[in-house]
Amino acid sequence: MRHAALYVLAAVLVAALAAPASAGIIENAVDRIYDIADPVAENILGALREGDYQRAVRDFDATMLAALPPDKLAVVDQTNRELIGTYLIKRRHSVTITEEGFIVVQYACSFTLEDPVMVRVVFRRGVDDHKLTGLWFDSPKLRQAQ
Repeated sequence: MRHAALYVLAAVLVAALAAPASAGIIENAVDRIYDIADPVAENILGALREGDYQRAVRDFDATMLAALPPDKLAVVDQTNRELIGTYLIKRRHSVTITEEGFIVVQYACSFTLEDPVMVRVVFRRGVDDHKLTGLWFDSPKLRQAQ
């Protein structure tokens, strides 16, 4: 179970930034991505902080919810808490990647026992419901526990 808690809460593909475009178009696209991703990330991280697993999964797509229903999320979260602590309501964008039909937003987050913890939220590109299709946490302590 620790292995599952370390990196993958759902299968996700991450790769290099898509083909370049003009700076203005990229900035507008990134701002729009953040407008979608930030509330989802904050909901999930806040809900995990509070132990509200039903609220945490409200933004999961069907595939993600099938892979990680609230009861399994609770187990993963408890394992993570032992290693990195709880979320401190501090996050900053680190990188945004689009590739192979996915949009990945990475946040550098502060937790009580480790800072930073990289949190990645993943959405399917071109799907308008903005449901999360991937989520994972990464840090030295989590990798060491593998």
